[in-house]
Amino acid sequence: MATTTANLFQNAKSYAAAADRLLEANALDDSLAPAFYLLIGHSLELSIKALCLKAGATEKDLKKFGKNGHDLHEAYIWAMQKCKVPKYVTPLGQLILALNDHHKKESFRFTPDDKPELVVPPPDYCVRILNEHIAAVESQLK
Repeated sequence: MATTTANLFQNAKSYAAAADRLLEANALDDSLAPAFYLLIGHSLELSIKALCLKAGATEKDLKKFGKNGHDLHEAYIWAMQKCKVPKYVTPLGQLILALNDHHKKESFRFTPDDKPELVVPPPDYCVRILNEHIAAVESQLK
């Protein structure tokens, strides 16, 4: 199946909604925190890639964002250059910088037993910024 702006963005919204529900359910203990941040990071990645695709990126371009195509920073830079995406002085940029290393190294997906403690922004901050971003992307994709 071909990657489309619509399916990337729909998946981004689904991941954002799942993270939001975990936060609302007050279910974020240490065992679920990596999954929560994985949802936040993946939602950011897919929503930014949806913008990139709409701006003319190819599927091949999307896979070149970092070693495995999961570099939020590289995707965001590309989107800033091609789309009307806020610059890094915004909370969105700060969130991307805070999560990028963990996201591109898949630290939230594969957590070894001897993992160091992950330093990440508070969950409510992540959900608030992500929801603002999703709304902004939705308006740009119309």
